[in-house]
Amino acid sequence: MATAIVDTKNRQKFDGTFFDEWQQKTTLRLQKDDLKDQVNGTTVKPAPTNPAAESAANAHPGNQNLINAWEEKDSKALLAIWDMVTSNVFSHVEN
Repeated sequence: MATAIVDTKNRQKFDGTFFDEWQQKTTLRLQKDDLKDQVNGTTVKPAPTNPAAESAANAHPGNQNLINAWEEKDSKALLAIWDMVTSNVFSHVEN
């Protein structure tokens, strides 16, 4: 199933105030777009099939697809969160 990026246009961004309200709204938005588990750490990045592989390019092609899918979903989740905070909060978002 394709995951869409959370639509954050015309929505109030977190500016450091009313965190509890922002967190609840953001959690629901991420859950709606199947990104919540990505953010809370429930879904972990798959390891390369060959643990000795120094790069993902050396991993088994089947497992590489899982790694690529995880990285794509992770990028979407991070972008969604960054789009939901103001610039003064942005520097506190961890990758």
